[in-house]
Amino acid sequence: TLTPSGTYLNAGETMNFPDGLMRRSDFSAFLLTPCTLYFASGEGKLRQAVRAVPFYEGCSVRAIVGQLMQGPQPYDSPSGLLPVLPDGLQDADLIGVSLDQSAMVLNFSDQLLRLCQDMPPQRERSLIYAVVNTLCRLPGVKRVSFFVMGQQPETLAGAVFLPGDFLPRPDDSD
Repeated sequence: TLTPSGTYLNAGETMNFPDGLMRRSDFSAFLLTPCTLYFASGEGKLRQAVRAVPFYEGCSVRAIVGQLMQGPQPYDSPSGLLPVLPDGLQDADLIGVSLDQSAMVLNFSDQLLRLCQDMPPQRERSLIYAVVNTLCRLPGVKRVSFFVMGQQPETLAGAVFLPGDFLPRPDDSD
């Protein structure tokens, strides 16, 4: 048996090897890849944070948006950043993702609108461009569009017009 520790998937759980034979596939959770996420700095700009994620999640849109939902973590580099997605948004609120040519289409539940309704304009803008800048780092993704329950709402909180596609904004970053 083996009990791994650290930031790995299933850390702290004992691994048993049938017939005492360890296989390469038994250790797939230990293969990590860097993932660049965007979070807010205290100055209202977006900053890149690098987080090690399981290799098989490195190009998964659902997994990467899930990492954004978790917010900044103490093991991110750099530390001290602020979350961009509203507290309470969960994986189940991302109903679907689809790549249409080079546009990543995200379809959220109406929980996103409820959680964003009182959001200040700068925070709404940070939310949009943190998601866009993060996802546009994936191969083949050049723009992102946001849907709620299959429709593009006018806005999340009143400041950013949502219909259409968003391109990454490197000038939003430090």
